[in-house]
Amino acid sequence: MNDAAPAEFDLRKTRRKRLMLILFSVLGFLILLPLVWFGYLTVGYYLRLKSGAIVDPNARRMQASLSSYVANAKVTPADIERLTPAGLAPELGNRSARVTVIEFADYQCPFCKEQAPIVRRVIAAMGNQVHFLIRDFPVSEIHPDARNAALAANCILAQGQDPYWRFHDLVYMDQEHMSPDDLRKLATFVNVDMAQYDACMEARTYDRKIDKDVDDGRRAGVQGTPTFFVNGVRFQGLMDEKTFTLVLNQFLEAQPK
Repeated sequence: MNDAAPAEFDLRKTRRKRLMLILFSVLGFLILLPLVWFGYLTVGYYLRLKSGAIVDPNARRMQASLSSYVANAKVTPADIERLTPAGLAPELGNRSARVTVIEFADYQCPFCKEQAPIVRRVIAAMGNQVHFLIRDFPVSEIHPDARNAALAANCILAQGQDPYWRFHDLVYMDQEHMSPDDLRKLATFVNVDMAQYDACMEARTYDRKIDKDVDDGRRAGVQGTPTFFVNGVRFQGLMDEKTFTLVLNQFLEAQPK
C-alpha cells in the first residue's frame, strides 16, 4: 500500500506534465498562426506591389501631389530662355525631346554624387524622350574645390562630350581629391589634348561661363545642389530613382505627342 502511493503520485505528475505540454503546444500554435498569416499577407502584398499588380498608395498620393504641383507651376518663356545654356553644355538624350531636364550641380556636393548614377540610368531608360543638360553651381563656401572642378570639366567638355562624361564619372568617385594636380590626372585618364587642357586651365577660360550659370541659377531660385528644372519647373534636392522616373513620366504624359 505504501509502495502504491508514490506510483500513483508519479502517474499524476506525468499526466500533469503531459497536459501542460499539450496546453503550451496549443497556445504556441494559436500565437504562431496569426504571425504566419500576417507574414503571408505582408509578403504577398510586397510581391504584388513589386510586380505592379497593385499600386502603392503612397505612390498615388505622390503622383497626385506632383500633378498638382506641375499644373500650378508658372513657367514663362523668359524662364526657359534664362535656364537654357547659351553655349556648350554637358548633355544626354535627344535635343528634340518633349521634356528637357536641366540640373544645376556642384562636383564636390555629396548629394550630386549620389544623384549622378541615378540620372544616367533613368535618362538611358527614357531613350529619346528626354534631353538632359548640366549647368554649374559650385558652392565654394562649403566646397572649396568645386570651382576648379567645374573649370576642369568645362575645359574637358570643350574637347568633346565623351571625354566630359568619362571625367564626370571619375570626379564623382573621389570627391576628397580635387586639387589642380588631381584634376589634371583625371584629364589624362580621359584622353584629351593635355596642352589644350593646360592652356584652358591656366587662362581660366570658363570662369565667366560658370559665373553666368550661378547667376542664372540664383535668379531661378536655386539655393543648393542638386536642383533640377524639368521643362522649367523647379525640383530641389536629391531624388531617388523611383521619384525621378515618376517626375519625368508626369511631364511626358502632359506633353502633346
